[in-house]
Amino acid sequence: MSPQLEVLVSRSMASMRPVVISLFVINAMALGPGVAHVLVPWNPWNALLAGNLCAAALLLVWHQPRLMLQQARQTSWRSWLLILVDAALASSLSALIFVGLESTSASNAILIGRLAPVLYALLGAVFFRSRVSAQEWFGYGFIIVGVMGIVLIGNHEVIRRGDLLILVSTFVFAISSIIGKAAVKDAVDVELLLFARNVVSSLLFFGVAGSLLGFQQFEPLSHALFWLIMLLYAALLIVVSQYLWYHSSRSLSTISMGRWAAPGPLIGLLAAFLVTGDRPSAAQLLGAAVIVLGVTITTLKTTRPESSSHDEALEKKVTLADSHHPIGGCACS
Repeated sequence: MSPQLEVLVSRSMASMRPVVISLFVINAMALGPGVAHVLVPWNPWNALLAGNLCAAALLLVWHQPRLMLQQARQTSWRSWLLILVDAALASSLSALIFVGLESTSASNAILIGRLAPVLYALLGAVFFRSRVSAQEWFGYGFIIVGVMGIVLIGNHEVIRRGDLLILVSTFVFAISSIIGKAAVKDAVDVELLLFARNVVSSLLFFGVAGSLLGFQQFEPLSHALFWLIMLLYAALLIVVSQYLWYHSSRSLSTISMGRWAAPGPLIGLLAAFLVTGDRPSAAQLLGAAVIVLGVTITTLKTTRPESSSHDEALEKKVTLADSHHPIGGCACS
């Protein structure tokens, strides 16, 4: 799979997360007595804790404990610092999204989330010293206008709590992804990075939520069916999505990743309409149209200015290699 396709698939899968959670919670009673008993008392902390634990367990089984321990011992203290900061940001990112979904729709969350790859691309361009073309600035500008239109116009120029939390999460995503990319560039294995961030996130969710809200809220974690559901959720929408994103960051610049990530969540928006019946409002449709225009502008082929960025030089090599191998290679490292 080419790095560009990895980014697109990753963001498409990630955009399905709010849709899947909304589907489980809204339709818990219709899924049968056993499932309803497990899902009705669901809260964001249960989903966050179980999801990250399942993701960490899957990564450990996939990559083998012995290899994971060997890589952990070989990792420098500087890389461990990047991993821990990334893990802390990842936990706050998930919390912001799931708490935000309590007071906004899945469609709004997906559309507002379009700001995340834009911020990642622009902040990454500054951090990794790559250049942004005028065409890309123009397209990103449309995406930003579309997102702000959804946030303000649909709510009569008042930002709702849920929309504000999703908006904040886009900044957290951008910073976390930049730190994660820096860790990968620092020779950190992708599997180790993802395992550490999911373990640390689980510990943070358990400690913070238990201290603030009481540990009795984790009662649904004793049900086997709950873990089965979360295992499937973690396998597809956490492990695969995160792996493809960070694997592609090895060979793509943040600008290219932001460009290829932009159209992905439109698939999640369609799923929100088809699966949960979340019909978009007039403000959402208008904002989505502006976002699609911005995505189209950024993805059109452009002549990029000359740059000394290491990422862009590496990306050219990968593009040339893909041209000789149209089917693409394995996404595993």
